[in-house]
Amino acid sequence: MKKLENTPSKDLDSRFKKYCESYSSNINTVSVQGIDFLVYPNVYRAESASTTSTILRTMDDFEGLRVLDMGCGTGILGIIAALKGASYVMMADINDAAIENTKANIEKHQLSHRTKAVTSDLFSNITEKSFDIILFNMPFLYAKENPSEASLTPPEHKAKVMPPPESFVDVGYKTIRRFMTEA
Repeated sequence: MKKLENTPSKDLDSRFKKYCESYSSNINTVSVQGIDFLVYPNVYRAESASTTSTILRTMDDFEGLRVLDMGCGTGILGIIAALKGASYVMMADINDAAIENTKANIEKHQLSHRTKAVTSDLFSNITEKSFDIILFNMPFLYAKENPSEASLTPPEHKAKVMPPPESFVDVGYKTIRRFMTEA
């Protein structure tokens, strides 16, 4: 029986390299569902990710709901939930640059009165204990022991503007398991 290797298909590798090219050392503006968002360097760019578009397709009426956006990145999902009527949205990310980016988008959309952004390793700094909905744009690549096993390495010229590997790679499914246990 042939052993399966944990290497990406050429298509996935080429799509990842193209995706990496979207990262910049400048602050950019992107539009999602006709809403503009700031995107900082070193923050996961969710606007073009298939996982984000899947979550966005399922987002409907949030009127009066309390929402947690885990791994918020730029804050796209949480801010759209707030704009769709959520009464309160907490957005959390382990990446400090993501929290600064999310705070800038909260201010841009004048949502500081019913949103909050906190640096948190999953639920470690989540003080509220009750939410109606938890949105989680989880890491989409698996590695058995360390992120480099995922074999998708950003081009060297983009390394300084890419988010941390935890944004993409879940080693041993630890992040997803912790999320499911702690949620």
